[in-house]
Amino acid sequence: MYKQIYTSGSLHEEFASRLASDEPESVFSWVSQVLESLPPAQRANGVILVAYTGSPSGLSWLENNVASPVKDAWGIAAALLGATWPRIESWLSDSGAKKLMALDALLACRRAVPSMAPLHQIAAPTLQGAPTPKNLDACLSKVLATTPTPRVEAAVASIRKHSEEILAIRNRSVAVSDMPKLYLNPLKFPGAASILEKHEIVARGIRESVAEVLSEHITQTRH
Repeated sequence: MYKQIYTSGSLHEEFASRLASDEPESVFSWVSQVLESLPPAQRANGVILVAYTGSPSGLSWLENNVASPVKDAWGIAAALLGATWPRIESWLSDSGAKKLMALDALLACRRAVPSMAPLHQIAAPTLQGAPTPKNLDACLSKVLATTPTPRVEAAVASIRKHSEEILAIRNRSVAVSDMPKLYLNPLKFPGAASILEKHEIVARGIRESVAEVLSEHITQTRH
C-alpha cells in the first residue's frame, strides 16, 4: 500500500489543511499515526503539532510515545496541552525520556520571552496545580540526585532561576480547546500582532546575517 512521505514543510501544510476542514479529534488521530510512523528524530521535529490539535488525548499520547531524542518540543507540547503539576511530577520520577519532557514542560510555563516560538508566546501556558516553592525545589533535588547528567543539570538550573514565574498563579492566554484556532489564525488572539511582528524582525535579521556570511564565504573561496 502507498505510504505518504512527509517533509517537515509538507507535514505542516497538510496539518493546517486538515485542521481547517476536519474536527480536531480527527486531525489528532491522523497526525499521531503519521508521527508514530516516522523515525524518532523526525517524530521529535513534528511532535509540536499534537499540541495544536487541542486534543484531550494528546497528553496521554505524549506520555506513551516520548523517546530519544527528547527535544524541547515534547515538553512544550505537554505544557501547551495543559499538563498539570501532578502529571509532571509523575514524569519526573519515571524514565529518562519522560523526565526530560517534564523538565522542558516546566520551563515552557515561564513567562513568554522572544526566544520562544511565537505561538508558544501567544498561548502563554501555565502550570496548573503548582506546588509550593519548597516542594518544587525538593523534587528537583531528587531529580538531580538520580539523574546527574549535563542536560538535566542545565534544565534544573533554568527552572530554579525562573521558578517564581513558573509557579505564579495566572491565566493562560489561549485555552487548550482553542489551540487549533491559534494555529490557523493567531492574529485573533490578544497581543499576537506585536509578538508576530517582533518575531519577523528577529527572523529577518537572522536571514540577513546568514546571507552575509554565505556571501563573504563565496567571495573568499573565489579569490
